[in-house]
Amino acid sequence: MDVREITLTIDNFDNAAMVDDRSGEVVRILLGLVDRVEQYGVVNAFEGRLLMDSNGNVVGECDCQWDEGDDESE
Repeated sequence: MDVREITLTIDNFDNAAMVDDRSGEVVRILLGLVDRVEQYGVVNAFEGRLLMDSNGNVVGECDCQWDEGDDESE
């Protein structure tokens, strides 16, 4: 399966963890995704994944888009 695009959206900066250390939280989230890619591969690391702050609040999501004709179930 060829991944064409990965979209990361962080759109909730109004909670305590983000207010206290916005840069640190974004770094922590991104490093967590790096670990997931290394462990599970790109598609399994990103597809439909909710992004959580250190307090367990949903702050965004990520998604993958495949090239046309690819079977997403592979």
